[in-house]
Amino acid sequence: MSLFANLLHALGIGRVERGREDVAAPAPLVDREFLVPTMVCEGCAERIAGVLTAIRGVRGVTSKVGQKRIRVRYEPGHVREQQLKDALTNIGFEALV
Repeated sequence: MSLFANLLHALGIGRVERGREDVAAPAPLVDREFLVPTMVCEGCAERIAGVLTAIRGVRGVTSKVGQKRIRVRYEPGHVREQQLKDALTNIGFEALV
């Protein structure tokens, strides 16, 4: 039993049956890097990150403006790579793998 479950049990906050803890496996994540030739400044990077992080399943976006690259970490069960590229196209940026 986890430390957290033991604490809840000790405080009487929740009913915990020993040996019957349900632990959800974390969803696998994919890291994908894109070349974004028209990303020229931090403002572009912030706009791109804002659009991508609004997509369900995207867990993180990092950018390297000088190299014109972004890295997106996402759950492939919730979002497809093409959705990411389409979201960038919709705001005027082309994303190349």
